[in-house]
Amino acid sequence: MKTRLFTVILLMVSLVTFAQTSRRNQSERRGQERSNNKSENQNERKRDSRAQINSSKSENSRGYSNNSNERRENQRSGFASSVNRIPERRDKDNNREIYRHDSPREYRSDYHSHNSFRRPVLDIHYRHHVEPLEIRRARFPFRAPLRAEIIWSSSMYNDFRIYYPEVSYWRYPIGHRIVIASAYDSRTYIGEVANIYGRVAETYYNRETDEYSLYLGDNFPYHDFSVVIPGYEARLFSETPEYYFANTNISVTGYVSNFEGKPEIQVHRASQIAVY
Repeated sequence: MKTRLFTVILLMVSLVTFAQTSRRNQSERRGQERSNNKSENQNERKRDSRAQINSSKSENSRGYSNNSNERRENQRSGFASSVNRIPERRDKDNNREIYRHDSPREYRSDYHSHNSFRRPVLDIHYRHHVEPLEIRRARFPFRAPLRAEIIWSSSMYNDFRIYYPEVSYWRYPIGHRIVIASAYDSRTYIGEVANIYGRVAETYYNRETDEYSLYLGDNFPYHDFSVVIPGYEARLFSETPEYYFANTNISVTGYVSNFEGKPEIQVHRASQIAVY
């Protein structure tokens, strides 16, 4: 009986020691796996940091920086450069992070919307589709003024000599009928006195020279004809001429000159302009 009890006790002790050793081995294996994973992650982070440093060095050698690229991307997307870059999600196909505030245009559905921080500038003056002159003349004709005849007189001759001293010779006889043409056809009357009519598409005020510029036909620089009025004469029509002349039909009588490839009339008296 004593031998049997002794053998049973030995078996129980051996089983307990075997279980303890197996547990220790499992814990050691787990610790080794964790240490290996940590080392691998550290190595990957080191590689990524080295790659980022190399890319930043290459960009700096080319004359760019990460901050400048971020600012340019933010300016293109229409947001301020001070917004923190918080990744919203990651695109698995392109392997890139998509940001909430300054993501590129193709990932934004609310571009040019009122919900943005700063509404981007609309390039209407430089990204504007302009149709040919014949099509615009047929689709958007200007309404002609009611006054159909302007006669060249001696008083008109004396006034124009003072208004336009650059013209040395006036070849119009007394009683000559002044040509009346639309802004579409004003280019053919450069160097002559004519009455040009059309619709004002845009107004501009130059504070340095105190002059108002009226662009007929379309916005600058796609306009067909321009009119330049001194401020003291333009304010005889209204206290705010830039709003008074906007989207109105006007006719201007004067000497048609060429300014940067566009026909233009320099107005010196308010009587040269008629709003209808």
